[in-house]
Amino acid sequence: MTIRIGHMPYLNSEPFYFGFDRQRFEFHSLPPRAMVQAAKEGKLDAGPIPLIGWFEMDNTFVPLGDFCIATGQAAQSILLFSRYPIEDMSGHIFAITEETSTSVQLLKVLLHHRYKLRAGGYAKLGEESDAFLLIGDNALRQRNPKDSHPYCYDLGMEWHLWTGMPFVFARWIVRRDLPKQNVHDLAEELDRCLVQGLANLEAIARDRRDLGLDESEIIEYLQGFCYVAGPDEYRAMNHFRELLQALPRE
Repeated sequence: MTIRIGHMPYLNSEPFYFGFDRQRFEFHSLPPRAMVQAAKEGKLDAGPIPLIGWFEMDNTFVPLGDFCIATGQAAQSILLFSRYPIEDMSGHIFAITEETSTSVQLLKVLLHHRYKLRAGGYAKLGEESDAFLLIGDNALRQRNPKDSHPYCYDLGMEWHLWTGMPFVFARWIVRRDLPKQNVHDLAEELDRCLVQGLANLEAIARDRRDLGLDESEIIEYLQGFCYVAGPDEYRAMNHFRELLQALPRE
């Protein structure tokens, strides 16, 4: 059988796909929120699913090894741009990208639990707001503060400064009913590709100059990620889940 793999089309995921055998696996390139939806609809067998999506599907999917996408401190591509200091943003409107679910929930956790404030509401990007959230390659391309929104917050760093923990944005999961041999083959392929990808960051960087970063900046960015979860990442995932459950209902 052909295993249907979710392909996350962001720079921070590329080490997983370096040299992937695309003849054995069927790729579906989807941003985070769309990948979650495809998995829920039975259109994917495995992929780097955003953490929120994994929390919602742990009855039909199981973790694929310890593979994840996490940051120790700064994420560099989960950025909130604001007109005012974040502690003064109670009652203001936040515009959020429709690509993500985990980063939006991380923002809500930080606003409620760390800053003790409540947003005035959430809008789509491009609508009237006092702050806006960008993720992934789009955030990298627009990473410099704007004249209209001079305050910029890296949500990975905000989380780390508050909790002292890394933050796990996604983890690889696989359909619970996928045959064990297929799961084994996929895990081996992922491990092989990740080892090669991390050993060839220069090659990845050469192909991604479209982001407005030079090769050394791309390499430094990728080196800021952890791709295999350890005890700290598992502790962070559990803590984030507890904080999510403690959010007031909207």
